[in-house]
Amino acid sequence: KKDILSHLGQITLIEAGAGVGKTEMVKSIAREGKRVLMIMPFTSTIKSKVEGDDVWDYSYGNRKVDLYKSQCIAMTIDKFSLLELKDAAFDYVFIDESHLLFQSEYRPVMSKVIDMIKHSEVPIIMMSGTPIGETVFFPELVHIRVKKDDVRKKEFNVVLTEDESSMFLDMCRSMARDVCEGRRVLFPTNKGSLYKEQVQAAIQYFCDEEFHERMSDGKFPVVVNYYKKSNVGDEFMDSINKDKTIGKTDVLLCSNYLSVGVDINDRYVFSVYLNDLWLAQEIEQFANRLRSN
Repeated sequence: KKDILSHLGQITLIEAGAGVGKTEMVKSIAREGKRVLMIMPFTSTIKSKVEGDDVWDYSYGNRKVDLYKSQCIAMTIDKFSLLELKDAAFDYVFIDESHLLFQSEYRPVMSKVIDMIKHSEVPIIMMSGTPIGETVFFPELVHIRVKKDDVRKKEFNVVLTEDESSMFLDMCRSMARDVCEGRRVLFPTNKGSLYKEQVQAAIQYFCDEEFHERMSDGKFPVVVNYYKKSNVGDEFMDSINKDKTIGKTDVLLCSNYLSVGVDINDRYVFSVYLNDLWLAQEIEQFANRLRSN
C-alpha cells in the first residue's frame, strides 16, 4: 500500500486482478483518517464491500449523504456524475472497476465523468483488473500494475451447435448433468426472468428424465435463482452480497449486476456457461466472482 501511494499521480490507474485487495487497501486508507470518496459501479458492490462499516456513509437509490460532513463516502457512478468536487476536500477519489465507465451502460454519464476526472483537483485513482479505455482517454495517467500468481485451474471449452434451439437444449442438458453430479452452475445472461423460467424448466426436465440416477444426495427439485438488479432484497441476493454464499442454489443466473465486486466463497466445483457474445474481460470478471474453489 505504501509503495502504491508513494507513486500516485493526479490521475492513476491501478491495474490489479481479483483478490489482490484493491478495495481493502482503500478501506485501510479510510481507517487511517483520510477523507475518501469511493465510486462503485453497482448498489450490490456497495452492499457487499462497505455497507455496515462504521467508517463509511453511502449513497445509492434514494439514500443521500452529506458530502461535507461524512469522512468517507461510497456511491454509484450516476451519483458521482452529479457532484461538484471542488469544495468537498477529499484526500482521494477512488473509482472501483473503472473499466465499466467505458461500456454502453454508462454512456449517458461517461463524458461528464471523464471531464470531472480530467479537471479534478483531488487525486483520482481508477482501479480495474481488466482496463479498457482508461489509457485512451487519460494518456498521461500513472499506470501501476500489481501482479499476483493465480493458482486456480480454469478450463475453457467451446461447443458448436447447429442453431439456437440446439444450443439451448444442449446447454441445459449439460447443466442438468452438472447439478446431478454435485457441481454448481454460474450462468451469466441478460435475457430476463422469462428466460430464467425456460432454463429452469429445461434443467428440471433433463434431471428427471436422463440424470436422476446420478443425483448425489437425492435433492429435488433443482434450485435456480437469478441475480439481477430487480431482485435486490431477495434472501438469496442478501446471502451472496453479505455472506458470500449461494446457499442452496444449484444454478445461479446472473446479469452484469454480478460481473464485479461480489465474491462467492463457496468451495464447490463450478461450471460457468456462456451462450452470448461476451468480451474477454467480461468472461474473466464473471469467473473471478468465484474465489475459493
